[in-house]
Amino acid sequence: MKFDDVIELVGPFGAYQWALFFLLGLGAMPNGWQSMANNYLVGKQKHWCSIPALGNLSHSLQKHISIPLDQKQDGSFEYNSCKYYNISYENFSRDELLGWNRSVQLGGLIPVDCNNGWVYDRSLHYSTVLSKWDTVCDRQYLGPLVSTIYIGGMLVGSLLAGLVSDRFGRHKGMILFMFTEFVFALAGAFMPTYALFCVCRFGVGASTLAVYIISFVTLMENIGPKYRSKAHLSVFFASGFGILSLYAFVVRDFQKLQIVMAVPRVVFFSYIWIMPESPRWLVSQGRTEEAMIILRRMAEINGNTLPEKIDFSEDVKTDDEKDIGEMEPEQDADRSKGTIVDLFRTPNIRKRFIIMAFIWIVTSMVYYGFALNSGNLAGIVFLNTLISAMTDILAWVICINILGIIGRKIPLGVSLITGGIGCLITIPFLYRLDLKVVVTVLSLIGKLGAAASFQIIYTFTAELFPTGIRSAAMGTASMSSRVSSMAAAQIGQLDKVFLPLPSIIFGTCSLVAGLLAFLLPETLNQMLPQTIADGELFGTKQYNKIKEDTMDKNEKEREMDKEHIKSAENGKMHIENGGETNHAFQHETLSVNKSQTFDQTCL
Repeated sequence: MKFDDVIELVGPFGAYQWALFFLLGLGAMPNGWQSMANNYLVGKQKHWCSIPALGNLSHSLQKHISIPLDQKQDGSFEYNSCKYYNISYENFSRDELLGWNRSVQLGGLIPVDCNNGWVYDRSLHYSTVLSKWDTVCDRQYLGPLVSTIYIGGMLVGSLLAGLVSDRFGRHKGMILFMFTEFVFALAGAFMPTYALFCVCRFGVGASTLAVYIISFVTLMENIGPKYRSKAHLSVFFASGFGILSLYAFVVRDFQKLQIVMAVPRVVFFSYIWIMPESPRWLVSQGRTEEAMIILRRMAEINGNTLPEKIDFSEDVKTDDEKDIGEMEPEQDADRSKGTIVDLFRTPNIRKRFIIMAFIWIVTSMVYYGFALNSGNLAGIVFLNTLISAMTDILAWVICINILGIIGRKIPLGVSLITGGIGCLITIPFLYRLDLKVVVTVLSLIGKLGAAASFQIIYTFTAELFPTGIRSAAMGTASMSSRVSSMAAAQIGQLDKVFLPLPSIIFGTCSLVAGLLAFLLPETLNQMLPQTIADGELFGTKQYNKIKEDTMDKNEKEREMDKEHIKSAENGKMHIENGGETNHAFQHETLSVNKSQTFDQTCL
């Protein structure tokens, strides 16, 4: 019997799965606020050269007196952040400074680089990485570098998630990475140097994403196929994203904010110990007795009953035993120890993985390109973050209502193409100061497309690849996307070179990825492939024929299981009524068992 058939007997999405969805979601929520925290940890603070002689004047007057004005690409003017007019301001009286005439006093002077540090505007952010370690001007690359390093950690975490959880189990993997996340997140608040702070952000990035991936895989492995598109942890990611805006609005100091983000992990870490291992993973390891204990508990909570014995041989047999395809048995014999190499052994899995990896790369680049640069959009960064989170939730609502009807492939392609168009349409409006709100709205449409794509690709990827390499596929695809995520923060800075360049890159890549999505097979209402042979044939007529035969066989087995359970229940009632009836029940049960064994042998 296939594991998906067992899940149907347990209950595809009952009380147990609801509880699992909620608990795993809460545990994955910190990934949302940690991923977007760099908008505040490295939040933009207006700054200008510090001039001790002008320190007793207002900030606006300091800039008027000593700071040159520069024209931006959109035609607006702003005070230079890195240069000032170097004259002896201490020789001027207060009245002269208050009546300062720039054209008279500064005419013909050439501004020079700051040499006395900087003054920071603390009206929006009281303290950030910028003001703590002066990562401005010739060190301004160190600000976006924090995001790049964090996403580099996510890259490592996505790889570790697959390796650790496939080898040691989903449960142990979650415990390990929740602990490391808490340690790194809390330590980051007390780091005395920029370099050590970046080390902690790297560790947080690796740990939070690993927890998210393992939580997602665990959820997908414990629910029925029809519910996989709806029970998605992205709503918790978006909620964490939105909660961050409230945290940051109240806590304007980046060190204190890190403590606030770290503490909730204690709550999540407290209940992970009582959560069971994924029974699907246990079956893939041949530990069927342990899996059955958990499955019976799941069925009991859902108000269902499982048969006395379930045959999981289909989920652990080698390909030659099942006579599927013409692959060599050793390619898939030990499916429980699948590695990244297995993603490239066979042509169909290889092609699909390359396409899916590219889609992950583009989706992540566009999504984080917008998310990590929300401070550059018109409006207040706190509000932009909250609206961006609501956009993610909207994407989730749309997806759960259409993925179960239309499927995965078409919505994925459409969402990517929509996001690409949204990016490209912003270009003509970038130079209009009076239309910045339009740019913000169109950018949110682009992010909506990327958010919807993220919603879909997690489910789609989990369904495309077999159990033994599912986490490896998820982890490796996610890992590949982190390369583009690392670049996203830097791509956002390219507007200083050519204002529309980030929009051109995001939009074009999104359109190409959207078209490639249509080359993938549909997975709606399909049985998850268990072996590499299943994955290779998935989406073909041969696979469908084999699965139809398997479903017919499993249907017969389910009917026999129901009869067995019914006979057992009737027998229990007869036992209570007397020993003679009990003898009849034993004879009947023996006959059923013999019949079942004979039928299974013939099948």
